[in-house]
Amino acid sequence: VSVCPTDTVFFNDLSTAPDPIASWQWNFGNGNNSSNQNTSNSYANSGTYNVTLTVTSSNGCVDSITTPVTIYELPNANFVVNGVCEGVNSLFVDSSTVGGSTISNWLWDFGDNNTDTTQFPSHTYNTSGTYTVTLTVQSAQGCSDTVTKSVFIQAPPTAQFISSPNSVKVFENFNFTDQSFTNIVGWQWDFGDGIGNSTNQNPTYNYSNTGNFTVCLTITDGLGCKDSICDEVIVFLPPQVPNAFSPDGIGANDKFNVLGGPFKFLEFKIYNNWGEVIFESDEQSKGWDGTKNGVIQPIGVYIYTVRATTMDDISHSIKGDVTLLR
Repeated sequence: VSVCPTDTVFFNDLSTAPDPIASWQWNFGNGNNSSNQNTSNSYANSGTYNVTLTVTSSNGCVDSITTPVTIYELPNANFVVNGVCEGVNSLFVDSSTVGGSTISNWLWDFGDNNTDTTQFPSHTYNTSGTYTVTLTVQSAQGCSDTVTKSVFIQAPPTAQFISSPNSVKVFENFNFTDQSFTNIVGWQWDFGDGIGNSTNQNPTYNYSNTGNFTVCLTITDGLGCKDSICDEVIVFLPPQVPNAFSPDGIGANDKFNVLGGPFKFLEFKIYNNWGEVIFESDEQSKGWDGTKNGVIQPIGVYIYTVRATTMDDISHSIKGDVTLLR
């Protein structure tokens, strides 16, 4: 007979005798006794108990038998939770134990109408708050124990930042100011150029190239919950132009473009030696290919004018000549 503590163990008399049996005396090995023919007993603690049945027939003959009863240990259900953030997987780590055996079954109730039967489940709570989590474990012998704990799920922090100014020239500093909340203990900045990053709360950074860069901030609060936000910054240069180009169709230096930027406003014009406008553009990506209305223009020197407004609202006006080579 093998049972768990506090289970009811039923004992049935199977004795036989030539004369009727007149009395029964049970000794359950834990201080309890009974004189019923068929009886029951429960054991508060695990262990092996020697149960003795003594029977007496109507003519006074006596016989007895002793049989061991094993009471297995109850498991001790327990668990911890790694991760307590809304919207993020929390890992539930079973730490239950049982003497002389192993845990074979787990039943988790996460307190939000969701359950699981694995030993180390992951679960995501979509709403912050306090949840009553219950774990019931069963040993290989079928003995069970249950533990209930309150698990607080933290609302995520809110990541925010501002950059000042909104745009800068190459090698000028951006000042990034964290405006995140609540209880922030860690900051991770990615400045979007494949090079720069920082763990300072309010870093400064400059860029070696022009362009639009996506800056991302990831924050961590005191409970390890995270949030991220990204924003774009603009790095620009005043307008610049080369002094020669060769539209020979081999792919390098085929077009005459305005460099620098980006620009809020652009007016780009090319003049021939007679002062005639042979090309104009208001888009930086649209450069002169050395033609006029599709007609190839001769080798020589041409005049250009550029009017542009950079992202800091400063107007620029430049004029010069460019040599067309073939």
